Amino acid sequence: MSERIPRGEAANNFVNDTQIHLYARRVASRVPQPARDRFVNVSYGVLHSDPRNARPLTPDELPEAPDWAQRAFRQGRPLHVFTPHPDAVAPVRSTARALKDTVFEFNFLDTAPKKVLTPRDIVIWQEAREFLAKISRMSFDAIAIKAAKFKDERRRRMEAAADSEFWCARDDIYTAPGRGWYRVRSIGELSELGRELGNCLRRPSPQHARFAGRLKAGTAHYWALRDHCGATLMAAMADSATGRILDVRGPRNRHVTHGDPDLVILMRARRLSLSPSVFFLPPQD
Repeated sequence: MSERIPRGEAANNFVNDTQIHLYARRVASRVPQPARDRFVNVSYGVLHSDPRNARPLTPDELPEAPDWAQRAFRQGRPLHVFTPHPDAVAPVRSTARALKDTVFEFNFLDTAPKKVLTPRDIVIWQEAREFLAKISRMSFDAIAIKAAKFKDERRRRMEAAADSEFWCARDDIYTAPGRGWYRVRSIGELSELGRELGNCLRRPSPQHARFAGRLKAGTAHYWALRDHCGATLMAAMADSATGRILDVRGPRNRHVTHGDPDLVILMRARRLSLSPSVFFLPPQD
């Protein structure tokens, strides 16, 4: 294992200083302008100043070193070789990814019709515009903090957009005046249904991803029974291939009474049958 320069000692006099520039440019290559050039410069400074990226030049490497380095070596001056250390370059790489997302998010918000943006989107757009306008004067630490914030905001907005995407057509079945079954069409609706009923359909339940995956793939469909006030009374899950209801529950995973009339209407309307594994409460008198 190569010897490293102890933390606290100056990691200068790199015989391969050009490699630091190349490394910084490579890391920043996916960062769009106007942020890329500034990020290359500040990344170079971070990589150059971190002693973890430096190791002493060995005598075996001296013949291939430039003339100035050979003269410095004969004078007893310390010479270092740039060797990226995983822990030292990780913040540079993560900040580059965050900065890329920042520029992408700003470009999206900047070109989107302002009438479709939320108040929060407008604030993020304004802050990102100011950040990119001032980035040429900012330090690496300041860039890292700001970029991480905008990356999180981009992820939040994209998750919200994905949650609202419809994966099936609208389908309503009325069972009684002011009450009916409604087909769950999006991941957001599925999570909200789980939140209302207090069960594992909601995010961040460990089972949520599996149920959401089946909704997106179309291998299962979900139904919510709601009253005239919009309160959820029951949820049902059916397998798309077999047409069998795999589970049906009320609030807090309460089991449904056998022969429930609302469930019977759903089954008849969509030609569904019950899986033998579904557990029901005894019929009411």
